[in-house]
Amino acid sequence: MTESTEFAAFISYSHADDRFARWLHRQLESYRVPKHLTRKGGTVPSRIGRVFRDRDDLPAADDLSAVVQAALSASRALIVLCSPDSARSKWVNREIEVFRELYPNRPVLAAIVRGEPGAEDEAENCYPPALLRERPDGGFDEPAGADFRPGKDGKRLGVVKLVAGLLGLPLDQILQRDLQRRQRRVTAVTAVTSALALIMTSLSLLAMSARSEAERRKAEAEDLIEFMLTDLKQQLQPVGRLDVLDAVGEKVIEYYSAQPSREMTADSLGRSSRARHLLAEIELAQGDLEAARSYSTSAYEATRVILERDPSEPARMYEHSQSSFWLGYFALQAGELELASDRFDEYRALAEALVEVDDQNLEWLNEAGHARNNSGIVHLRRGNLDEARAAFEFARDHFEQAFQQYPTDAQRDNLAGAYSWLARVQERAMDADGAIMHLLEQIELLNGAENFQDDWRIRRDAMVAEANVARLHLYAEAPPSADSVDNALVFLIPAALEAQAMVNHEPDRLNWRMNAVRTLSLLVDAHLFNQDVPEARAAMITLSRLMSHESWQAAGTEVIADARVSVRSSQMRLLAALGETDAARSEAEELLGQFAAARSAGTATVQDYIYTLLVTNFLVELNRSTGQPETSDAWLSSALAAHEARPAGYDHLFLSAQLAHAQSLVSILEPAE
Repeated sequence: MTESTEFAAFISYSHADDRFARWLHRQLESYRVPKHLTRKGGTVPSRIGRVFRDRDDLPAADDLSAVVQAALSASRALIVLCSPDSARSKWVNREIEVFRELYPNRPVLAAIVRGEPGAEDEAENCYPPALLRERPDGGFDEPAGADFRPGKDGKRLGVVKLVAGLLGLPLDQILQRDLQRRQRRVTAVTAVTSALALIMTSLSLLAMSARSEAERRKAEAEDLIEFMLTDLKQQLQPVGRLDVLDAVGEKVIEYYSAQPSREMTADSLGRSSRARHLLAEIELAQGDLEAARSYSTSAYEATRVILERDPSEPARMYEHSQSSFWLGYFALQAGELELASDRFDEYRALAEALVEVDDQNLEWLNEAGHARNNSGIVHLRRGNLDEARAAFEFARDHFEQAFQQYPTDAQRDNLAGAYSWLARVQERAMDADGAIMHLLEQIELLNGAENFQDDWRIRRDAMVAEANVARLHLYAEAPPSADSVDNALVFLIPAALEAQAMVNHEPDRLNWRMNAVRTLSLLVDAHLFNQDVPEARAAMITLSRLMSHESWQAAGTEVIADARVSVRSSQMRLLAALGETDAARSEAEELLGQFAAARSAGTATVQDYIYTLLVTNFLVELNRSTGQPETSDAWLSSALAAHEARPAGYDHLFLSAQLAHAQSLVSILEPAE
């Protein structure tokens, strides 16, 4: 190693963490600093530079310690991979000591991989002793860096935090630039898509000329259609930009609509149905459930016809299985469980028939797993928890086997999804710890994806899982303990950042905006439980901006209505915390009136019964704190009566928690004998 060699950072780690060290090494050396930052003042480099990791960078040398010291002296920063193994490693500890002796003012960044920072149990503690600097008061300063453990910063944010620390840049600045760069990547794909749509239109017009030329042009047009409905769609899905195919889908349908159906081949009818499925996905993402269902219905009729023509042809079986799935999905969203069950049964029969044709076809194997998952969803909606659990466990084992054989990010995502559904079963079974365990398994799987940073679907799933862990910590008991609130915030703060990044990436995608609204609403509640009113108010301001978008204002689905209730509940709490007690009381009473109207109309959901108790509990406590307890008995009596009259199968973990809290308030309000 020559004296001129310089490293951006030296990675110090135990060889038990070698796999993670290799991954981090690649991520740091390949990270491109956003151009806006490299131009600013000309002092920020376009790349981090070389990073030292012993297995890659140590030449043959007799004196290992001399080589390591030379590498340390040539490094601008030290990154310590923190785990119980590195905490017990004398070499990691010595490398920290040497680096600090050489450069007391250069950054030492912690990258937490496993274990618990500062744990009293040595088997769990992940900080090497030399990492902590003692303050004059006898305490220790926590090192800066990133927490890569499941449910913490995650891989994307973790890498960006380390980059910010190495470059000496504010985290929010590099996060914003990083997001803008990702959005620009999509622009190039969008331009290609538009060009392809124009080409397809031109080809369609040329197909009207001489017959021989028309046949050739028609073949080219259909090849282009096939590309757009398969390869291009697969390229756009991970970056979350199916919307750019909207015009393409319309053109495909327009192209086929101009042809007499009796002259269309089965392949052409299949492509036409796939174009309708594509448009259904786009309409669903933008919140138009009715239009999405309409496209799926017409696709179902088309694939049913071509399957009748050739019922043993695998391509026709696959196409109709997709139509069956989508019609089942939309029936489920509309609460039509019988129709959903019928279509999902049809989907499962076709998927299992495909596996019988070829049990090595990975796509068909996955369809069989998804089919069992769908059966579990219907059982869960009906309250058949044992049947739901059995279906989800079958899907989990099925996807686990496929993942072991084909360890791709797509297979990882399938397996993670099965854990998500198992968590929902445990939640319905009143087992908060079991639900959290499955969600953490889901998060760990998703965070291990090689393409995590660039696949927005995986990032979305991880963010939603983190928000669900926080939700369980906040509402599995009422009121939540201080530890539960702290645990919730650990997950909510990075989840809220990620949710906003997704909305900025694709503003018109309503389901992503809904995820962000739900997450920010939980963040408001967590800060209020923590008595941090300024942070709660800041989160509510961000939440209000999210809800001011035209796509949110126009949405009218049941899921959006439920999200709006949670936001109003958070707003009610914030008003009280800000001293606006009359406004808070008015908001609470208006919500209770809304829930009562839904019960009278027979349209009340499980959430309505949960929030009836939650809002009543809040109102009783507000009246007591402001010296107006006279209406509390009436409110509680009404809420408890509604609970007793709830339909069968409306039990829920959060409902049980709010009921216990309401009963405790009754005992407080009752006069002592």
